Amino acid sequence: MKDANMHQTPNLPGTSPVTDNPNPSGTQGMDTTGPSTGTESRGDAKTFRCADVGNADCRWEAVGRTEDELMPQIERHGREAHGINKIDDSMRNKVRDAIRNRAA
Repeated sequence: MKDANMHQTPNLPGTSPVTDNPNPSGTQGMDTTGPSTGTESRGDAKTFRCADVGNADCRWEAVGRTEDELMPQIERHGREAHGINKIDDSMRNKVRDAIRNRAA
């Protein structure tokens, strides 16, 4: 009986069954959380939504492990999407206040 997760290339001598799922055990691939310092749990993350600082029509959101990781992304977005070339201390504080812990 043929396994439902297997297929064979037709009419090619020497082909062997391969799985339709190249990662059936789920152990291979990239860790999207990035390198760990060992001090945070895997569920820890911070998030920032541009709409929370006054750009109500902007749907952009950034996720990172720390505020320091988020700030360059936020500054780049401000420049590229909203033409904000200088982020002063007042704006930086407003951004920091809008950074939230992401629910696990």
